[in-house]
Amino acid sequence: FDFIYGKCENVFSSTILNDAFFSQLLDSVWGDVPKEHKDRTSKKYLRVALDKLAASVNLPPYGAVDQVDVVVNEAFKMANADDGKEVDEAEFKKLLTEILGAVMLQLDGNAIAVSTNTVLHEPMSTSSTLLSPSPSPPTVSPPSE
Repeated sequence: FDFIYGKCENVFSSTILNDAFFSQLLDSVWGDVPKEHKDRTSKKYLRVALDKLAASVNLPPYGAVDQVDVVVNEAFKMANADDGKEVDEAEFKKLLTEILGAVMLQLDGNAIAVSTNTVLHEPMSTSSTLLSPSPSPPTVSPPSE
């Protein structure tokens, strides 16, 4: 029985963003968070905002990689961002930038590598049709001698 494995490796380390692009990301995230009073929102939405930025800054979503979560949690503690208080747009963006900067600084010194193995192809004798190109059943040719 032969199995074909796919291997995916990600190294989470600091990413350099240009200021204009990052500013646009912050504006987009701010626009998406619920506002509790006029132009203010709760700090509890900082985690949601960080998750929205994650893909753009080469971070996994919160909860996907335990080692990265530890770094993120520490950055939130350092920024005192888990108290649930309301903040305005400027403070929200400042906190999010501080948190992201702390995460990137930590990952710059200690990159986190994640590797996963996945079965991409099972033996043809199984009933799996996951990778079949069409709904017709797979055919198995006898070995040639």
